[in-house]
Amino acid sequence: MNWEEFEKLCEIQCTLEEIAHWFRCSVDTILRSTERQYNDSFANVREQKAVRGRAAIRRGLFQLGLKGNLGALIWLSKNHLGMADKLEQKTSADIALSQVPTETLMKLVQDTQTRLESEKVVGDGK
Repeated sequence: MNWEEFEKLCEIQCTLEEIAHWFRCSVDTILRSTERQYNDSFANVREQKAVRGRAAIRRGLFQLGLKGNLGALIWLSKNHLGMADKLEQKTSADIALSQVPTETLMKLVQDTQTRLESEKVVGDGK
């Protein structure tokens, strides 16, 4: 059996059945051969090798993100930074808009516009 090839199949997380099929042998042959070669069970050996495969995937995803791949950046920001598509703010008090003075609403709109414009400038790198 080509053990280098076996390890590569484990790295890409092939199942026991897939590996047996690849080498055109039985599942039992893979189990016995792995035990003899590594002095460990197939499950343990496969998991040790699969860790390397998962690390390679993670490394590749980060590299794509750093190169500006939008899909990779979105996935990474959601899964590693806790970001979401929609930010919901919950408040304990429901305030009717009609109860807020017009001057206060206008000030809030102006402040928000100013903040958004300054964030756009920072985000554009200008």
